[in-house]
Amino acid sequence: METIEELKDALAAPERLVKDPKEVSKEFMGFATSLMKNFQIKKGDNRYWMTDIEFYIYTDSHRDIITYPRNCEAGQWFFHASGVDISFKSEVDSNARNLVRKPELSRHSVFGGILIRKIVMDGNPSIEAPGPIKVIDELFDRFDALKAPEDFPIIVAAKSPRDNSVHSGIRVGMKEEGKTKVPKILYNYCGSQIPEEELIRSHDTYRVKHYRFFVDSKSSN
Repeated sequence: METIEELKDALAAPERLVKDPKEVSKEFMGFATSLMKNFQIKKGDNRYWMTDIEFYIYTDSHRDIITYPRNCEAGQWFFHASGVDISFKSEVDSNARNLVRKPELSRHSVFGGILIRKIVMDGNPSIEAPGPIKVIDELFDRFDALKAPEDFPIIVAAKSPRDNSVHSGIRVGMKEEGKTKVPKILYNYCGSQIPEEELIRSHDTYRVKHYRFFVDSKSSN
């Protein structure tokens, strides 16, 4: 995966990444390595390397319920309470109740994204944003409200690949068990075709998976 077209194709088919339960972490590692090696975020004249990311994908065969639901095209920015994702092609039903549109979890729901936890400026590693909210502050701090901005952040192919040493670990903030976390998540849905007990078991399975990928400190400078 070296071109924007290849990246968009990969983001358009999240089901492929989680098709084989035994290979999910391996698929994510390959995707993460390519993303952090071959692509950057360009904002005006500045370019940033992604050095810490997390994967979130929900499908009926991979019920990672901690994932924020969304309707997005492949490669769109998706903002949520925990930061900003590069979104996979996502589709979830929704239902309007009391003038508030809420998602409805069904057996054909597919949604997810890649949370950016840390970025480092190319050529000036002293400028970094360690943490999802600081990433938003660095990339999306201010833009002209009266015309289309010329420096809006976009993903671009790196001018030259980066030699990364990528490590994996458990995603940050995954300490809460499913029996307490899942009811809180389902409160934000208008309904679910999946029994709560099944989602609790799935949550406790995926919360300890190594779906976080980061560049070690030596290769991030």
